[in-house]
Amino acid sequence: MIPHTPCSSEARRPVPDVLRDLIVSGKLAPGTRLVEMDLCRAFLRSRSPVREAIRILTAEGLIEPAGNRGVQVRRAEAEEIIQTFSVIGTLEAMAGELAAARISEPELRRIEEAHHRMVAAFQANDQATYYHCNQAIHRAIWEAADNAVLLQELERLNAWVRPYRFAVNNRLESWRKSVADHNRIMVALLNRDGRRLSQILRLHLPSKAEVLRAHLSLTAAREA
Repeated sequence: MIPHTPCSSEARRPVPDVLRDLIVSGKLAPGTRLVEMDLCRAFLRSRSPVREAIRILTAEGLIEPAGNRGVQVRRAEAEEIIQTFSVIGTLEAMAGELAAARISEPELRRIEEAHHRMVAAFQANDQATYYHCNQAIHRAIWEAADNAVLLQELERLNAWVRPYRFAVNNRLESWRKSVADHNRIMVALLNRDGRRLSQILRLHLPSKAEVLRAHLSLTAAREA
């Protein structure tokens, strides 16, 4: 069932953003069939913006074709996700080393502000705000690296694994570790220590592999 989530023009929440949030947060689980008219009713929008949202999220890898010309939330095998985490870790390590050398003071201050908001969200058990701040920090580091090819590849790979990045923090122990990692990331950035930042980022996402396996196994058991 599609959660009732109006996308009024007054609220300026584009349909792709609302649908993306529902998928990333797990409210629309992998394999959920997405029926165009159901989405129109849930979002109180016409078919054109809903079709455009489906097109955008299909390109991002969050939605995939299903039988009879329909679409569904993408399903992925655990190994594919874990391998993607590993590649992202390697690319983020490179981005971190470059960013430490190239980041401007205004960029650094914006990341620091986002970091404080993210920690506050963790303390308030606000996963949605935490995740948005978290992703803003990672993207800011990628952009500070000032390498267009690297940015493009990180965006492409990160797009479809976002639901799984979000899911691993459903376990408090994993979430605490993520916050601890980010504290170390922030210190390394402030010190412009590219080598240390690279080391942290290389393991930041891949280290969650076992937590992800457990999450996927539990999800599969519930669906069985």
